[in-house]
Amino acid sequence: MEKLTPAQQQAIKKASSVRLMNKLVDVGEAEEKLMKMDRAALMELWAGYVAAGKGSVMEEAAAAAATLAYDPEVERQRLALQEQELQFRREELAAAEQHRKEELEEKRRQEEKEEICRRQQWERKDQIRREEQEREDRKRMEDAEAEMERIRLSNEQSNLRHREEADERKRQEIQKNRPVNKAKLYGNALKASMNMMPEDSVEVLSWFRDVEAQLDKYETPQELRAMLIRPYLTRRAKTLVSKMEPSQADDYPSVRAMLLRELKLSLSGKISNFGETRKRNFCFVY
Repeated sequence: MEKLTPAQQQAIKKASSVRLMNKLVDVGEAEEKLMKMDRAALMELWAGYVAAGKGSVMEEAAAAAATLAYDPEVERQRLALQEQELQFRREELAAAEQHRKEELEEKRRQEEKEEICRRQQWERKDQIRREEQEREDRKRMEDAEAEMERIRLSNEQSNLRHREEADERKRQEIQKNRPVNKAKLYGNALKASMNMMPEDSVEVLSWFRDVEAQLDKYETPQELRAMLIRPYLTRRAKTLVSKMEPSQADDYPSVRAMLLRELKLSLSGKISNFGETRKRNFCFVY
């Protein structure tokens, strides 16, 4: 205000608050801001615009001159009416501001509610996803455990089958290696190629050679040979073997030597028999 002339200052002081607000709105001031200012602040703000050359006080001066012709009481009533209008306007603006704030608050609450709803929906979806993942994980674990159990049972069955097969092979091997079974096995193999022992003692040595060739062919164990040839012996040979000691009767070399000896088919016996045969067959020619 100090920068203005006394006439300008007097004109601004005479102007009503409504007129000052209208002037300030015309130069770009926000009405909401002006409604919060008192009259002194409005005059000071408008004085700044006038001093800067952005406003004029000609109308205010004319209005001030015109007021000199009016009754002061009328002027007071007019100013009171303007103040009432201004107050009403302020109340309207305050109500509008309150309404705007309430709308903003309601919007904020609505947004918070929507955000809470979105968060709850997301949490629910996330919970459903985690539950599905947990179910899938449990199923995979159960499937893996079931597969491991199946493999374990399969291995146990396989091991049991292998043990049974091994036990069966072992049993068959034991059964096969039993003397009676071995004797039966080799006896059946020799049956088709063995000949009965000849009654002629001269042919016995050849028979033994043939027997031994067959026994060697089938790789017959030594401990079984004496027993295997017994069915092919003559009645006399069987009688001679039955008179032997049991340990010797099961020994093939002992049985062979005894039979050759008793049948006089040792080397000396064979030569002696051959000489006697020559003498019986010799004839004289006169």
